[in-house]
Amino acid sequence: MSHTPGPWAWTSPDILMAPSDRVLLVDGKPTKADARLIAAAPDLLAALEYVVMTADVPHVLSGRSPTVAYESLVDARDAIAKAKGES
Repeated sequence: MSHTPGPWAWTSPDILMAPSDRVLLVDGKPTKADARLIAAAPDLLAALEYVVMTADVPHVLSGRSPTVAYESLVDARDAIAKAKGES
């Protein structure tokens, strides 16, 4: 993992703090929506990685594969690669 894992928290309008005590100074004030999205990014990435990882795992009781549109998995994998700097 090359990014700093969360949770991130805004400690002032222009300082974003990671649990590792790393600080991101933001040039200009982000909107509240931007701040929430930035702070949630590590959790969003982890959740999306989990969804992709489990998309092809058959259900424990029924043995059926989950119904996931192939295109949505392509989009999810592309988003993960973008977040990790792999695209």
